[in-house]
Amino acid sequence: MHFLLCESLNACDLPLQVDSNVREHLKPNTSVDNVVEILPYTDINRFLDELCQDRKLKVWLCASYGIEMLVPETQRILAPSPVSLAKAVKNQTELEGFKKCHVRDAAALCCYLAWLEKKVNSECFNSNW
Repeated sequence: MHFLLCESLNACDLPLQVDSNVREHLKPNTSVDNVVEILPYTDINRFLDELCQDRKLKVWLCASYGIEMLVPETQRILAPSPVSLAKAVKNQTELEGFKKCHVRDAAALCCYLAWLEKKVNSECFNSNW
């Protein structure tokens, strides 16, 4: 398994996305079959080019069109990953949170539309816009 991340402030003006605790936890271990390798995001072209040299290998992508185009069409898997499907399943607490959030958003939108209607109907609205 590979993760490609921005690794420096210069690369994408964001702080490091993987702290030392996570790096230690993901460090290669001989008792684990899957090794997680963290690479700088700027290495994506080189990495995918090297990876795709093995024509039998399939690459599971959930990425932008530009990144998809770096992988030959015959080697792409463009389907939802098992991880994204599992994350899509929500428990009752999460569903209740979504409902409450929608109610708050609806109330905020109603307040904004009422304010906008008042402004449009007032004399201070500039109709020359």
